[in-house]
Amino acid sequence: MSTGIPYKALQKTLKMMFTSEITEKKGQDYKNLIRLTYVDIIPEKSSFWSGEQGVKVIRETAPVHHLPENRADAFVQQVSNALYHLNFKIGHKGMPVSLEKQDELWKRWLMLRELLADSFTGDWVDEMLTKVDLKMLPSPDLFPQVMEDLFLNEYFRNIYELKFDSGINQLQRNLYGLLPEVVKLQERWSMKSSANHYQLRFASKWTGNELGEKLNHWIKIKTGSDAEGKPEITGSGSFLVSKETGWCSSLESTYALTTGSGYEKIMKINLKSI
Repeated sequence: MSTGIPYKALQKTLKMMFTSEITEKKGQDYKNLIRLTYVDIIPEKSSFWSGEQGVKVIRETAPVHHLPENRADAFVQQVSNALYHLNFKIGHKGMPVSLEKQDELWKRWLMLRELLADSFTGDWVDEMLTKVDLKMLPSPDLFPQVMEDLFLNEYFRNIYELKFDSGINQLQRNLYGLLPEVVKLQERWSMKSSANHYQLRFASKWTGNELGEKLNHWIKIKTGSDAEGKPEITGSGSFLVSKETGWCSSLESTYALTTGSGYEKIMKINLKSI
């Protein structure tokens, strides 16, 4: 008999708090950015024809004292609010299969766009807004782009596909948010079962080979020199799935980039039920 986690359609709203912390270190220089977000995942009816369930993912940024000092970072943080009310169809294996109500998402973006245009100044603002316009237009391409969001990418995993007959399961996944381009990770997962939960643990390592031009340029800017040797990217974390709901109720993840030039970037992610 295969040992895995059975998927269940969501029956009641999940209320959680999501925290992301990104730290950059280089010598005596230290930069830290923490963001807290309240998350509601609300179940809707399943399709009569496909059996796929609709869910709403609604997020609200917790009150903060200030935005990042860097105006570009503050701009990006505000842009992400456009993705804070999303409608998905969930497939039979627990993963979003489509992004619904894209026209409503576009309208919310236009309202936010107007506020951003009034709040930020500089030649770069119009260029950035135009780039976001092209990404937010309703299209089949919008769904995979939305799934690159840090919370969505961390929360929705192929955990229901994993089988633990031999104790360890390996898979590849994409990580976003640590570098200016996607990071392909090789992960090793293990699972323990208790009366109320499935507890999964994972350790991950970068599968990349040679640095691309874009990434090499980014590291040079961060470190002030070319990368000395191949940078290393590692990760680890845990995932708790409730046996009552069949959905993740908490998670912790840590990803670290280290270079031969003394520059280090760490991304810590935490999710808990409230």
